[in-house]
Amino acid sequence: MSRMLFNRTLMIVAVAMLLVVVPAACGPASQPAPAESPTPAPGAAASPAAATPIAGAAVSSSATFFDMEVSRPAADFTLVNQDGKAVSLRDLRGSFVLLDFVYTSCPDVCPLMTANFRRIQDELGDRLGKGVFFVSITLDPEFDSSARLKAYAEAFQARQAGWHFLTGDPETVYAVAAAYQQTFEIVGERDIDHTALTVLIDPAGVERHRYWGTGYPPATVVERIEALGSTSAKDGALAMAENAAPAAGPRPDQAEIDALLGVPQGQFIFLIDEEEAEKFTHQIADRLLAQGWTEADRRTGPEQEAIFLNWGNEMYIGVGRNLDGVVILQDADPVRLWTEFFDRFKLYCCA
Repeated sequence: MSRMLFNRTLMIVAVAMLLVVVPAACGPASQPAPAESPTPAPGAAASPAAATPIAGAAVSSSATFFDMEVSRPAADFTLVNQDGKAVSLRDLRGSFVLLDFVYTSCPDVCPLMTANFRRIQDELGDRLGKGVFFVSITLDPEFDSSARLKAYAEAFQARQAGWHFLTGDPETVYAVAAAYQQTFEIVGERDIDHTALTVLIDPAGVERHRYWGTGYPPATVVERIEALGSTSAKDGALAMAENAAPAAGPRPDQAEIDALLGVPQGQFIFLIDEEEAEKFTHQIADRLLAQGWTEADRRTGPEQEAIFLNWGNEMYIGVGRNLDGVVILQDADPVRLWTEFFDRFKLYCCA
């Protein structure tokens, strides 16, 4: 049954692709018409609006897959992995995440999807679990326990340190599926019609690519990851720590740091405009530099900037701005600091 839905969905998506690509030759690309979706299982949350394609983005397809560049925040969730441990998408911030939906008794599409991930695993080598993670969420949570998912993972020789197979209570799992527009329909016991959807999420927690079908080349996905960011937030933060200048002396205590900053940390400081935000950011950075802090890194992007300062390897302060204002964060752990900047600012400049 899932093969029938899979083929039907590819036909619908192919038509939608024409709606995006053909008008682009004459004017602005239009949104693809939404595909007709099967009714989710009882208890599934209603799907939100479809992912927004990036204006002018390339769309590619073949007889067996369809690839669209998108940009929208990835929905957070907390589920249980094959080892019985809770895993949240937020836990993986600072790394790329490749996400799909499968179930262990699926006879056709799911083994192909999991085999694709296995081939990408081979392409990534040691990078899996170090800047890139896989997440496979079951669509049959009543049957797929952690133990069953673990056996499924072992059958595909999944490197489990970097590949999470997730389950949970049905209501929660169906809500996650709806949040990612994963269409499915339970048509019988252990028989689920569903689309073959794979989502690439960047280190800032933003969806960047959606693949429908099973025929996408694994090497292409790895190339996408490399193109989106040659270093993840974790890699960048660790490099920043390695290059940190020696401390100018004993680290200032927290009261001295707070007095030097003069504004609360962690709170977004709204300012009049971008010019005021830029001026305020540089004032804070200059104040720290004048007191012996050193600049560890500076990243700028469209309408954004992040300046990271350090006191040796003992303490890091990040000052970031966008169009609306400034936020200041402090942490002894540079990885945690960068990850928080991704979460708060979606700083593409810092990927």
